[in-house]
Amino acid sequence: MKLPQYSQLFLSLPPASSSSQLAESQVKDAIQSLQQAAHSDNDSPHHEQYTITLTTPMFGGGVIAGQVDPVAPVRASSVRGHLRFWWRATRGAVYTNVAELAQREAEVFGHTANSSPFSIWVEHKDELAEIKPKIHEYKNEILGIPPYLFQFTQDGKGTKWYGLEKYAFILHIKWSPHFFEYDKQDDVEHQWQLRIKPQYIEQMKQWQCDLRAALWAWINFGGVGARTRKGCGSLYSESFSPSSEDCKNKYKLQKWFNQQQKDFNVCLLPAGEYRPWPTLRSEFYTKFDSFSQRNRKIWNILIEDYKKFRQQRPITKQYCSKKKRNINKFGRSYWPEADSIRAAFKTAYWKHDRPTHYFSQSNTPVIAYPRAELGMPINFEFRINDPEREPKDFVPQKQGKCEPDRTQLKPKGKERLASPLILKSLAFSPDEGVALIAVLNHPPHGQLCLTQPGICEDIEWLPNIPLHYPKSPLNYKAPDLTETAYTSALQAYVEKAKEAKFCPITCTPQ
Repeated sequence: MKLPQYSQLFLSLPPASSSSQLAESQVKDAIQSLQQAAHSDNDSPHHEQYTITLTTPMFGGGVIAGQVDPVAPVRASSVRGHLRFWWRATRGAVYTNVAELAQREAEVFGHTANSSPFSIWVEHKDELAEIKPKIHEYKNEILGIPPYLFQFTQDGKGTKWYGLEKYAFILHIKWSPHFFEYDKQDDVEHQWQLRIKPQYIEQMKQWQCDLRAALWAWINFGGVGARTRKGCGSLYSESFSPSSEDCKNKYKLQKWFNQQQKDFNVCLLPAGEYRPWPTLRSEFYTKFDSFSQRNRKIWNILIEDYKKFRQQRPITKQYCSKKKRNINKFGRSYWPEADSIRAAFKTAYWKHDRPTHYFSQSNTPVIAYPRAELGMPINFEFRINDPEREPKDFVPQKQGKCEPDRTQLKPKGKERLASPLILKSLAFSPDEGVALIAVLNHPPHGQLCLTQPGICEDIEWLPNIPLHYPKSPLNYKAPDLTETAYTSALQAYVEKAKEAKFCPITCTPQ
């Protein structure tokens, strides 16, 4: 066994009676204390460990993109990255500019100029790991994986995805021995007590609060692997997750959130208040349903509802002679992005050359991209360009027009913008939890761009325009029963969640 660093032990020994060497009894005491410390290092105050369990499947996170690493599914470097992000989203919200944030982050997590006061490593519990490829077909719902979240690859037999389930690991955190010293207990013979050096006591309290706040937020709102904001790779830890009693009802859960905010000195900002980096909003939304508390079931229901919100369009039944049964026929989307892209590139299939959405008051076409707020890039595939899908009356030579090519919507000057919406099960055990919707306050993003092969078109994103038109996904009835519309797709989703009996829980400032 590799012994920990206990050089401070000999530096803090009381002076011997002889100036040239330590007394024999003191040497024996030192050796005995060193041996005891070596065997009980895991219980020492400068070492912490937490058992963390996956509650939903983990995807990606390995050396190869989109795949789980079979040797080390969760790496210490990725955990440190998650902790940095969630520290900025919670404790970092007290700072108002990037310079102050970066200075404190370097003090807590380290920088090229100075090391972190703690080290992290992951211990894998191999007996609980189950890593293997699985076949998922769209017709097969046994696996309980929402296909909406993934871009599957057809292989002729089905659709493969590589996921990790029933996995637990131990996260070890060890504080630098530089901040500790040994102090001999007067009432116990041959017993030395490890303690924080007096000059580091206050600093250590702040570091520990910073780290534990990040752990609390990561375990309850984040996860490991890919697509964690949509519930993949969610986590549970008895040290930071709520108990089943805390999740009995809205009032007990709100009490738990407020207590955690106080214990970890977390700063949560209200809606509309931003920092130059994402911060966790002070209001959450939960749904208590005693009939569906399984984490996997909650996850599937949340993602299915989110899919319905993002893909609102008319659906009719049409008889298919090939399949000899009725199948769903999807109409044009109620969202305005597709028609906005047709207008931007001035090309459309002749039956789609007129926009379907017009503002109710001005009767002008709706040109807007409201779903950009929910995360980018967004890929638009106009399937009418597929020869196998084109209608019989489509003759390009005659009409002279066709649908736009594959188009990608993304923020100008960036490749992606992560979704501010967090959908997951807040676990109170490895198998059970409550539905949770959380929001990150992202700084507003002004300009977008539409890209096609060899083409880039800059567009303005105007999120403050109420998108009120017939069958708009953003429509709602005002208190005076007049119909109007939200200006934000994120706001519309949250309000519709409230209509579906999601309870708002607001953390009060401490």
